Amino acid sequence: MVVCTGTFVIPDATGVARKLSRRYGKRDGDEWTWLDGTRVLGTIGQIFSDDGEMALTVDAMSEERYEAMTDHLLSIAPGAELVVESRSTAAELVDHAM
Repeated sequence: MVVCTGTFVIPDATGVARKLSRRYGKRDGDEWTWLDGTRVLGTIGQIFSDDGEMALTVDAMSEERYEAMTDHLLSIAPGAELVVESRSTAAELVDHAM
């Protein structure tokens, strides 16, 4: 298990929310959830800065799912820029918690 998080600035957010809803279903508040039945495979959260620029945060607990979600995001949001990313194994998270 690898916990992956990435934040992307979306310079042109036109239609991005609609395309995310098509792929992941209706958003709940500011978050879309990728589900397999009742199992959560990943989430995408929407954030707006004070100047109205959109950022999206992608979270998944495996690198494969994270890569699939970020690939989809980059395909629907040309010009999206990764500004922060982290990948941590379960062991690293346990070590950090102690």
